[in-house]
Amino acid sequence: MFHRKPILAKALGHSNPFHGLRLLADAITRVAAAEKGRTPIPVAHARILHVLDLIVEVSNGTLVQYFWNSSGDNANALEDDLACIGCHELLLAIAAARMEVFGGPSPSDILARRLAMKAFFHTHPFNDDDDTHRLSQLAPSPMCARATALIRATDTALPRKTLEWAHLNSTAFTRLR
Repeated sequence: MFHRKPILAKALGHSNPFHGLRLLADAITRVAAAEKGRTPIPVAHARILHVLDLIVEVSNGTLVQYFWNSSGDNANALEDDLACIGCHELLLAIAAARMEVFGGPSPSDILARRLAMKAFFHTHPFNDDDDTHRLSQLAPSPMCARATALIRATDTALPRKTLEWAHLNSTAFTRLR
């Protein structure tokens, strides 16, 4: 008789921690889609999705992009997630960037967050229109730049640490296949 290997074991055994984390997140997303909103996503599952959103947004852009896009809806929860996972240096860097840009908690509403970011940067913070003069007028964000550099410098550390946390909390992932 054939038994499928649990998804967490597959994720932990993957040679690339990012791809292992992605595998785990895909399984979480499949279960959530099958539930069709009947039950909330467990905190442990949301934690995996929040961390993956951060990694994907920063690898595609910067921490500013993370805050700007819908991923930033979970920015405040992400800080709790990073604390639980044990990524304290990254947590402090992101919290400093959040305080610099928002002056407090990040608005969970995307429109409010974008308005606050436009006020901080004095313009739309992206080069959607290739207006290099406008981009040269952007207010700098040293804390966002520092957090972005930290995430990129620890390329595999955050996915690895997140998978290690998932392993330590494996009972939260037993439903996943």
